[in-house]
Amino acid sequence: MKPTLQNISDPEQALKWTIFHTVLGVTSAFTPWGFILYFYAVLYFNFGASIKALTKGGILLFTLLLGYLQGFEQIAKVSRTFPFVPSEYAKYISIIFTLIALFVSKKQSNGLGIALLVLIMPAIFYDRSGERGWAEVVNHFLSPLAVALGVMLWGGYRPTEQSISRLMRVIWFGLVTVLVAVYIRTPDYDSLDFDLEANRSTAGGGSTNQVSTALGFGMFLTFFAIYKRQKFSGYRLLDMGIMGLFALQTLLTFSRGGMIGAVIAIATLVGASMLTKQKSADQTANKKKNLAILYLAAGVVILYLVFNVVDNITGGKLTQRYQGETEGTAGGYAEKDLNRMTSGRSGIIEEDLEVWQEYPLLGSGIGASPYLRMKFQTGDLFYITPHIEISRLLAEHGLLGLAYFIILMYLGWRIWVRRNKIPSSDVIFALYILAFISSFHSAMRTFVTPFLLSVCAMSLSKPEPKRA
Repeated sequence: MKPTLQNISDPEQALKWTIFHTVLGVTSAFTPWGFILYFYAVLYFNFGASIKALTKGGILLFTLLLGYLQGFEQIAKVSRTFPFVPSEYAKYISIIFTLIALFVSKKQSNGLGIALLVLIMPAIFYDRSGERGWAEVVNHFLSPLAVALGVMLWGGYRPTEQSISRLMRVIWFGLVTVLVAVYIRTPDYDSLDFDLEANRSTAGGGSTNQVSTALGFGMFLTFFAIYKRQKFSGYRLLDMGIMGLFALQTLLTFSRGGMIGAVIAIATLVGASMLTKQKSADQTANKKKNLAILYLAAGVVILYLVFNVVDNITGGKLTQRYQGETEGTAGGYAEKDLNRMTSGRSGIIEEDLEVWQEYPLLGSGIGASPYLRMKFQTGDLFYITPHIEISRLLAEHGLLGLAYFIILMYLGWRIWVRRNKIPSSDVIFALYILAFISSFHSAMRTFVTPFLLSVCAMSLSKPEPKRA
């Protein structure tokens, strides 16, 4: 059972690898060593082969390797694998591996990626707050840098239906491991005191926003498997059950961003599939597009049932949470407004815009905005983790950040207008939408946004000229 990407992504071995990743999740809930050893085993068996394939013009193995390892991102945080596997390893390997790939690849770097790199670099050289440390560089700079490098690399390659399908499968396995570990680490429901805030206990002790984003992505990928008849686990009914478990744990975190992003991405996938005219490799699916409505309805039913189960577990608090209630508004001693409904995110946007107003051209510098926005409000320095990427880009990069964000939106527009010319365009567009939405509630702090945006850049590549 050698952990090569060829084996892991093989549909014929789906059930075997589903069981393996479930066991790995159980192990990771109690000790970090199972994942630590497996992480380096995957590198040992796949890194050299993926780089060798790149030198010959193939990017599939490299994409599978990077996607597969990043799917485990939350395991490193929940299982506390530091220092053997750093908690932010997904950002490190994205940059290091992509730089190596750019060096050995024979493809020309995509111009949009180069533009993103030029725009993102200046802000690393100044800091208006005087408080920036390595943690701020990790949280604010590495992911946007990874996007720039990723667009440079993947923008030179065209997707195939097989490559996208295999990528979704290997990422899903990692997220199954996350799901199992978080589920096991969640205390007995009767012992939990649910309130109207995000719940770290049901996120396995990790960041609720990041875990919710990962689990929501897992829910989307499981729906993708059902919708495209991929059978990620080996059996469609088992896939449906796993989709329900992803939905259950995502809702239990009480962090709404992951679930909302997943639901919108699912609707986008179905809508884009119905509006795309290109022929799929699966001719039967093309002839029966009305099945899209059936699959969507099945997904809605699963989500509805799971939502009601969780609402009963939490004594109706889940419904209140999604209605935007807080303890204050529900108790009648606080007014319900946009800032409370968005868990303070609209306030962060307003404060970031104040920082941008103070430093309109080049911004405040990497990592400075959280300190400065609180200083402007209270006179004191106090760090709040970034949640909204667009406002962070404006505050810390100024007009250069605005140009960076415009390029990201242009990427989405290019995916849409070329949907009839590139394989799996419906899936790629749904991935782009999921990544874009995630940037509005978890910035680029999880792999979901930077990695998916990088892979989506394959839609920029033009078809190879036909030989006479």
